[in-house]
Amino acid sequence: DGTWTDLQERWNIIVLAIAAEFEKGLLAVAPTRGNQTCQYCDLSSLCRINDQKNLLDKQDELTP
Repeated sequence: DGTWTDLQERWNIIVLAIAAEFEKGLLAVAPTRGNQTCQYCDLSSLCRINDQKNLLDKQDELTP
C-alpha cells in the first residue's frame, strides 16, 4: 500500500541490496514469497531453492 513513489523507493532499496550482495559474491537463495515464487517457473532444473531446502532438512536430521 502507498503511492507510486513509495513503491519506487522500495524497489530501489531492494535492487541496491541485491547489487551490493552480488558485488560481495553472495548469492543467497531467498525467494520473496516462499513456494509461491516458484509456482509458474519453468526453471526448476537450474534452481537452488530445493537444494537449500534439502540441505536444511538433512541438517535437521543430523541435529540431536
